[in-house]
Amino acid sequence: MLNEYAGYLQEKIDFEEVTPGIRNYLSRQAAASTEAERRVAEAALAALEAKREEYSKRSGNEQYDALLEEYKPTSNRKPRYLKRYAAQRALAEQQGNADHDSGD
Repeated sequence: MLNEYAGYLQEKIDFEEVTPGIRNYLSRQAAASTEAERRVAEAALAALEAKREEYSKRSGNEQYDALLEEYKPTSNRKPRYLKRYAAQRALAEQQGNADHDSGD
């Protein structure tokens, strides 16, 4: 696992070292080219940005990333639970089953 992370980290460092130079070149290419070359340069810039975003989302360990992905939805469940609870409570109140606070 340590070797896997070291490999990922080196790959990410290499990418970050080369990216500014590539980005500068592509930006100049997009500004000083024909329409077709500009579109190619912009597509390459977009691909570079997508790769950067991919690196920022990964931890370097596929198992850990899979666990994060699996359990990520749990943080999104609370609003759904609250909404469902509110709907159930409203239905219960309509049916005369209102909660009464005992003041405890």
